[in-house]
Amino acid sequence: HTRYGTVTGVQTCALPIWVGKSQKVTAVDEVTGIEVSFVAPVSASRMDIERLARSKLAYVIAKKSAES
Repeated sequence: HTRYGTVTGVQTCALPIWVGKSQKVTAVDEVTGIEVSFVAPVSASRMDIERLARSKLAYVIAKKSAES
């Protein structure tokens, strides 16, 4: 049940790490190389996972930019 997809400049993949009804998702920004991970339910739609990946990456990128 591994899913892969490109999200507007962001490479996302749901790693095949299953814990009950959860999946670990890792998203990497192709430009900066910044990586984030989160846990989502196996039942989450691809659109929801991609939206969360973009949101979390945007937050982390903005936070790192502010720290510089």
